[in-house]
Amino acid sequence: MVGLRSSSSNDDRTKNENQQETTTTTQNWFWQWYQSNALGAHAGWYDFLWILVLWVGECGLGAAIIYKVPYTEIDWIAYMQEVQAVVDDGQLDYRKIRGDTGPLVYPAGFVYLFALLRHLTNQGESIALAQLIFLGFYVATQMTVLLIYGMMVQAERQDATTISSSTQQQKQQQQRKTEYLAHRIWGWRLLMGVLCLSKRLHSIYLLRLFNDGPTMLLLYISILLFMKQFWQWGCCVFSLAVSVKMNVLLFAPGLLLLLLQSSPTFWNDVIVRRLGLGCALPQLVLGAPFLATYPLAYLRKAFELDRIFFHQWTVNFKFLPNNVFVSKPWALFLLSLHLSGLLFLARQWLARAAAQTTTLALPKQGISRYLFLVNEKGDEKPEEKTKNNHTSSTTTTQLAPDYIAYTMMVSNFVGIAFARTLHYQFYSWYFHALPLLMWYSASVYSISVNNNDAVLERPGFYCWRRFVITLGVMAAVECAFLTFPATPLSSAILQMAHVVVLWHICSPPRVVVVAMVKQNSRSKEQSTGSAEPGTKKLQ
Repeated sequence: MVGLRSSSSNDDRTKNENQQETTTTTQNWFWQWYQSNALGAHAGWYDFLWILVLWVGECGLGAAIIYKVPYTEIDWIAYMQEVQAVVDDGQLDYRKIRGDTGPLVYPAGFVYLFALLRHLTNQGESIALAQLIFLGFYVATQMTVLLIYGMMVQAERQDATTISSSTQQQKQQQQRKTEYLAHRIWGWRLLMGVLCLSKRLHSIYLLRLFNDGPTMLLLYISILLFMKQFWQWGCCVFSLAVSVKMNVLLFAPGLLLLLLQSSPTFWNDVIVRRLGLGCALPQLVLGAPFLATYPLAYLRKAFELDRIFFHQWTVNFKFLPNNVFVSKPWALFLLSLHLSGLLFLARQWLARAAAQTTTLALPKQGISRYLFLVNEKGDEKPEEKTKNNHTSSTTTTQLAPDYIAYTMMVSNFVGIAFARTLHYQFYSWYFHALPLLMWYSASVYSISVNNNDAVLERPGFYCWRRFVITLGVMAAVECAFLTFPATPLSSAILQMAHVVVLWHICSPPRVVVVAMVKQNSRSKEQSTGSAEPGTKKLQ
């Protein structure tokens, strides 16, 4: 009996060991697949396939929504009436161009775009065809945004550099860094999927036909061009977006900062080429018929900054009394918060950049000019300075794509958070930015100086905790915009979600990364073209 029991016990122990081995093998296989899919040689193809799957799904879902859900008339007829007054009646005085919902309050690009849509839809009568056109706007917007997120993933993956693992501590550092980046990339992919699930966004584009849809399409195309370093073309498309609806100006402070950082010269590149020819000239060309006849009426109505909105339609401040909501002091208070928020973020950026100057040799020009990457002499190119002084050090910058997108969307969100009112269609102004702002602000950078990398103790817990918070914020904002009519509770929920996003934006990163790419003319002549160790693109 004892022998039988001993044999049975050994069999059970062997069985348990085999099960543990199988479980361990399965876990190891899954973890290897998980990391290789995120960081391997073919990871970029997986990103592309995932974007393609999401986009095809959006095409099918959008068509099903148009077929199944009834259209709701809100502004389309008013758009057609306003366009008719210009195209058919020849009216160029913005004070006299009106529709059922009030006067025309959009710039000239709106008139041209919706005049074309009116022509394509049988004077605006074919709503089904208009919905299909707006489905095209929607899927084009989604594809553009997904490509932006794809570039964010690529930027994250570029940080997956391997350090020499001569010691056990360095091996643990590399392992944790790889684990952290794998979690981050999978988080980006899942958030791409979340971008395709908004009920309110589908409604804004497909069932309401608001002009916010094509406006944001142009805006995201401009951001994508900026990320690919096509600054001149990006400025032109950005200006076209402003010409359809001026809410795009909320992105302008971030764009100005990026132009100052990326342009070789201040006067020739920033002022003349990009702001003048890229941004201002398209506005002048599109608005020429109105500016030549009734310039003041056009500027006051198309870019009406002091417009008073109705408390009835507000989504973000329903808990305020009507007399407070429409008061001038309240508007000035929100404006001061908006400007203070931008100044705080600018100071925070300068503080981070100043901290990095301890590891880099400062040029002889002023520190503030150095931090903004603007040359002391605006008409002198960096390469000319190198030729004139072979011992001088110049700074050349190519802004990282993730930094460009984040800066633009932070600039816009600060304006959204302190906006006097948000209507339901305004959700499209910042829905796509919410996961990017939350997820990117959670990035933990390492200082690439002397191969001294800072790593997290529990990278998986840190990443997925932030992922859950991000989903919670998006759910709260979606819930607030789905509540109709808005209530004090729904507005309070929306404001709390905005506070959470602002908190994460304003919180400093765990570790500051070296942000400048230094190029010394003497070392450049002696080197073989490789970058200095410990330097990386501005992020």
